[in-house]
Amino acid sequence: MPPLPLLVLIGLACIGHVVFWVGFVNRTHACGWNHRVVDALTATSAVMLVAPPLAAAWLYWSGGWPALQQSMLLSAYAWVMAPLAVFAAVHQVWLAVHPERRTVHKQVQAKRLDFLPELGLEIARPVPRMFLRIPGNQALQLSVEEMSLALPRLPAGLAGLKIALLADLHISGRFGVELYKRAMDQAAASRPDLVVLAGDLIEKDHCLPWVNETYGKLSAPLGVYYVLGNHDKKADHPGIRAALDALGFVDVSRQAVRLDHHGESIEIVGNELPWFGPPTTFSDQPASLRLVVAHNPDQFGWAVAHDADLILAGHNHGGQVRFPPIGPVLTPSLHGTRYACGTFRRGDTVMHVTRGAGSLAPFRFFCPPELTLITLQQQTSLSGAMPV
Repeated sequence: MPPLPLLVLIGLACIGHVVFWVGFVNRTHACGWNHRVVDALTATSAVMLVAPPLAAAWLYWSGGWPALQQSMLLSAYAWVMAPLAVFAAVHQVWLAVHPERRTVHKQVQAKRLDFLPELGLEIARPVPRMFLRIPGNQALQLSVEEMSLALPRLPAGLAGLKIALLADLHISGRFGVELYKRAMDQAAASRPDLVVLAGDLIEKDHCLPWVNETYGKLSAPLGVYYVLGNHDKKADHPGIRAALDALGFVDVSRQAVRLDHHGESIEIVGNELPWFGPPTTFSDQPASLRLVVAHNPDQFGWAVAHDADLILAGHNHGGQVRFPPIGPVLTPSLHGTRYACGTFRRGDTVMHVTRGAGSLAPFRFFCPPELTLITLQQQTSLSGAMPV
């Protein structure tokens, strides 16, 4: 039996090992590199994730605990990785109490719509269908989240403005078109003043004809505004833009838009970094509401630097799978899991990151897809409300 300190070291090293390689994968998927490079690095990381444990198991099998202790390479690796486990634990606590979350005022009411009983397993192709049979899979359980969100500088004339936010539908043919039509019906039924589409809209070229019968259901008095995401770039992205433009939607990554509503001005810009660029920027004219539509929540700092009031983003899917009480693990962001989903505030800029209304992978656990219906309010009207 090995001494307790050695067992503690091994346990911490195993946790740190996973933290390092998962963190590496998260960040490579956020850099805007060619997807073939990203795929190669992801595969390499998967090999590295299993190689040290397999080497340790082989040493233990061949020589027991003494063989493990005598391996200089594994010992050095363990001493490097163990502190990462401690850092990860401290980091999770820091994220939970960080003022970016604690200073946001919002109220949320959510209703869960399970499309599986209505659409049946036949809505999915054979492989996704197998995943849908797994107990607890929430891939077809859309959470319609009605949120009252306070903005520090919102004028009274814009209080009550309703925005429908959709992102990350990843329309690919893995699920039938009826699933996406149901999500659009829910968004349209909410009667928003303005609709935002925050990227990863069409995954495969053969689904371009679905644009009219899915996204075409959306309309709003103040318009529908969109940006594209990294998965759109893998498809015929000029064709995606053309199809959305034909519906009368506005690509705010190519032109900033200025609106008037109840005597107040709204300016909307788009940011598709790091996959497309450069972003559009606000004009020098004052605006009552400065809104950034982005795919990647890593652009929060950019929005703050450009004095935005609100940034709406997606991309991270809430982590896709959340492990109670740890939360998300895989999040394609330079900030790791920090902006997996939720609402954040830095100065006078508020960001909401949706979990996305779909996904590339046919599974979600403790992380249902999300349609967000945001009603803007003044800070004073929600002064008693805190994050939920």
